[in-house]
Amino acid sequence: MLKLEENQKLWFVGAGNFSRTRGEITVTSIGRKWASVTGAFIGRIAVDTLMADGGAYSCPGRCYASEAAWIEQDGPDIAWRDLRVKMTGPCPTGLTYDRVVEAAKLLGLDVAIQPSSK
Repeated sequence: MLKLEENQKLWFVGAGNFSRTRGEITVTSIGRKWASVTGAFIGRIAVDTLMADGGAYSCPGRCYASEAAWIEQDGPDIAWRDLRVKMTGPCPTGLTYDRVVEAAKLLGLDVAIQPSSK
């Protein structure tokens, strides 16, 4: 687990009501269980899990060592969810069958139309 230090910069990613909150935070003080932070999120985070304290409510988010560490760990799942949401509509104008098949192959999917057997 990441050992926190005062003035250390972390990357905060919000959850729930804070889901649009992302950004750099700075550790201002460190206790045995909690570290106080300021920046994109102001409050405290658990020293061992880097989860933000939501008090009696759900956790408002968590911290990562950096934005790059967050993207490396959670980026593929986040991008996949966004891609799925954007693909629920009709096929964009101008895409050809071959381009769609090519994109599917890049994602490890097989969407080729199988010829009917007569």
